[in-house]
Amino acid sequence: MRLPVVALGGRELKKQKPLLVGTDVRNLQQLLKRLGFFKTRIDGVFGDDTRHAVIQFQKALGTKPSGIVDNTLFNILHELEQGGAGKWLTIQKDFCHTGYSPVPVPFNLKVAGAKRIPGIIGFNSYTDILIAVARNGVWALDLKNFGILWQNRDLSPTAEASVMGSHIVVPSGNLVILDLYSGKIMKTVDAENITGSAAAGEGVIVAADGGSMQAFDERGNKLWQYKTGGVLCSPPALAYDLIYFASSDHYFYCLDRKGIPYWKTKTVDVISNPPSVWDGKVFAISRDAWFYAVNPLTGDIIWKKKFSDEEFIAPAFHRDFMLAVDARGTLLALSPQRAEVKWIKEFKVPPTTSPLLCPKTAFIGTENGLAALDLLTGKYTFHLEGKKITALIQTRFDIVAATEDEIAVLSPDF
Repeated sequence: MRLPVVALGGRELKKQKPLLVGTDVRNLQQLLKRLGFFKTRIDGVFGDDTRHAVIQFQKALGTKPSGIVDNTLFNILHELEQGGAGKWLTIQKDFCHTGYSPVPVPFNLKVAGAKRIPGIIGFNSYTDILIAVARNGVWALDLKNFGILWQNRDLSPTAEASVMGSHIVVPSGNLVILDLYSGKIMKTVDAENITGSAAAGEGVIVAADGGSMQAFDERGNKLWQYKTGGVLCSPPALAYDLIYFASSDHYFYCLDRKGIPYWKTKTVDVISNPPSVWDGKVFAISRDAWFYAVNPLTGDIIWKKKFSDEEFIAPAFHRDFMLAVDARGTLLALSPQRAEVKWIKEFKVPPTTSPLLCPKTAFIGTENGLAALDLLTGKYTFHLEGKKITALIQTRFDIVAATEDEIAVLSPDF
């Protein structure tokens, strides 16, 4: 059926006679399907199935379940679409390492399913597929029923994978490129000592090889190599057509996509976590707990502060603040603009994962389970209590967490 071309948001969508038909309805169905609410064939017709999906979506949001898509709901859908809902491409969601998801996963969760796969070190997701990277291989699971789609045990990953189009890029000493839908090895990149996560974009794969940064095309052909004065480099971040990373030589680097130096900035101590790009700045935390905010185009330090002698893990970002967690389990919410402390929360449990931030909730893996913090009330609780969390991801309206023995899906407890 040829659908009338209508932009999503161009008209209010609801069930009526005659039934609404158009590309706006089709786009709505596609997004709701990606979020797990629309479960039938996408046809561009606003009928009973679409109305039911909208109602379930509104219930998940905690709004009145009218079944009508008005301007308020369009704005929410637009934010979810722009924020890459249903896609978790690398360590902290995107190649800017923000750790932020626009999908409003609530505070109260219940375990909805589990799969025994020990040794998980990282997750990715792409629409209906969950990628689980373990010490002894890579698994793909169907998020609709949590069944295993494929597994590949012919490699030994050393860090989290990254998703680039229909490919998965897995660090395994070298870089192994897998097909997203079959798990077959498409290419083994001829590189040595790549143990950290790669970044990928616009046909270029960038990864640290000891004290240098290397770039490859989609076929695994080497494009260039940039050597630093250190022996180790942090995983890279991509933004503004530039590549950001730090080296153990106490410098923070920026290269262009051809590997040509753009700037480098001296740091007090080594930065080992991947830098983050947010709100027009590049952020990094050194091992001795200095926080840096840097101009992404010049390398000039906008602000530099130290809040504690404790080491911090990689931060995550919210619309209103930057969230950092130290090794003792103290949460620090900072203003990205001026590094002002907005609030402090004490979990007093050592963290095991970087924070994951949703609009109203923060999730952090710890030595004693999954910590969930309600950002509106300040209340917190622990899911999977007593279990060490090794990896964390947001998929649709769910949180997927790995313990040392299994993967657990935690869904909203409405």
